[in-house]
Amino acid sequence: VSFFNSGKIELTNEGARALENFVKVYMPYAGNYNIGIRAFADKRAVKNIKTRKFSDNLELSALRSIATMRVLQKAGIPLARLKTGGYGELIMTAKELEEVPLEKRGPSSELDLARKIVLVIEPEAI
Repeated sequence: VSFFNSGKIELTNEGARALENFVKVYMPYAGNYNIGIRAFADKRAVKNIKTRKFSDNLELSALRSIATMRVLQKAGIPLARLKTGGYGELIMTAKELEEVPLEKRGPSSELDLARKIVLVIEPEAI
């Protein structure tokens, strides 16, 4: 799933649907686990800085993490269960790219896959 279009902080429709499906699976366990949201950006440089809410890919990834948090919150996950993090540019290894099905590979496939979020389910701290 490509959760974001290039240079955007709004989730794609496909990304929002994927999160909604995740929430359905997560909710029965919500009392025991927290979710770490790790958002990434592709390697393209940020352009038109004056018209953007972010100045680089690190800030872009942080805002994507917050946008994801808001969708999960709206779906019913308490904010106290969510942790956000922007990780900047994702560098995909050649091995990881090889694991992508051939029909999804192309000149921009690495960039598309880099605009993602990773949800990490973490046990509640004791």
